[in-house]
Amino acid sequence: KWDGIGMATGLKELSINDVYMDGQLSDEVFELANIKVLRCQFVGMHGPLPTRIGELTTLERLNLYGNRFDSTIPTEIGNLKKLHILDLSENDFDGILPA
Repeated sequence: KWDGIGMATGLKELSINDVYMDGQLSDEVFELANIKVLRCQFVGMHGPLPTRIGELTTLERLNLYGNRFDSTIPTEIGNLKKLHILDLSENDFDGILPA
């Protein structure tokens, strides 16, 4: 569960790997104002990637490898101006990567 993660406002890195969580990114993740690294690999997340991903403007690395996200990648991902590493492979996205 994600309960309470949004209260860790000073958190810089969140890595959750190989733990089946089945669901979507919690809205609480988008409260992490200082997050630089977000890794959620093989955790069973699915559905469209939330447009709120664009609110994480401090992100430098986003790794959502090996989940079941689908639909198109939201254009709001273009708001992540500090992003250096993006890994969305092994998902079910369609369309093109927005600029």
